[in-house]
Amino acid sequence: MKKWGFLIGVSLFFYSCGSEYISNENIDNNKEISSEISLEELTYLSPVSTINNPLYSISPQSMKDLPNFAEIIGKSVKVNISLEDFKCFLKGNKNVCIYSFEFLEGKGGRIHFSEVNLPENSKLILFNNKYKEIYTKDERKSFWSINFDTPQVYIAFIYPSYMSFSKSPFKIDTVSYIWGENSVISDIAPAFARPTECEIIDVNCATQSLERGKWRYAKSTSMVIISDDSFTYQCSGNLISSKKDPNDPLFITARHCFKDNDELIENAVFWFDYYSQYCDSFYESNKKHYIVGGKVLTKSKNDIALIEIKGKLNTKKH
Repeated sequence: MKKWGFLIGVSLFFYSCGSEYISNENIDNNKEISSEISLEELTYLSPVSTINNPLYSISPQSMKDLPNFAEIIGKSVKVNISLEDFKCFLKGNKNVCIYSFEFLEGKGGRIHFSEVNLPENSKLILFNNKYKEIYTKDERKSFWSINFDTPQVYIAFIYPSYMSFSKSPFKIDTVSYIWGENSVISDIAPAFARPTECEIIDVNCATQSLERGKWRYAKSTSMVIISDDSFTYQCSGNLISSKKDPNDPLFITARHCFKDNDELIENAVFWFDYYSQYCDSFYESNKKHYIVGGKVLTKSKNDIALIEIKGKLNTKKH
């Protein structure tokens, strides 16, 4: 009972706090992997020297020594969890339902929700002892959670006590374990493919970011802005170099960022040297570097995309 009392208290505390909105889209995991470039050509993970940007330092390691590029960054496992699997109790005029999820081998990861139909005045909360995410009713039918870096995460669903459901208002269908075993990629995973929303992150402010709890932004090395007539989407990612073209950067991000539509990458904008309120002593606020245009080289079934940046470096003042 003491354990549940703690969980109840924590979940109700989070319920009273403000929400954080994370915008992710669903992807089709059944599509085949395209491979116009061999993943073995990604010989070294190393700083890219052609853009004037001191990237996060990674010791060179041959990709051939790693068992599988996609598996190391994100191993996806199908699950089947719904509201019926939660432990529920009445608290005042609210029903509080909690599920404790343990990640594979004590590693971190993220969770995919599908068939989402949250009612009015309800909240879906994911939290551990460091972070929380709160979701409320919107138009999305599916989404990914943030990446959690702890062995366990709690999922709470809180809704008015007068409500009942003939069908679960959400399902958990996939878990992606992004922490690669014995891999340098695990070093950059916390920032991998994070939606940046309105917040622009300086790639060189890891210390301040971590101190402020911004662990998932701390090692982000670039941002891509993708848009068409109906939406604009921002995602972070990581730059790597390859032995094929060692002076030209390749960009790793999430496949869902461009809705699996490769043509959107052709006019995407890749930003570097971000200015951020968290690191305002590092860069001038009126100067950024960007490159327009890319080409999707490789996609994996577990939401990984490798992009070749095709344009030339530009400097923009604003």
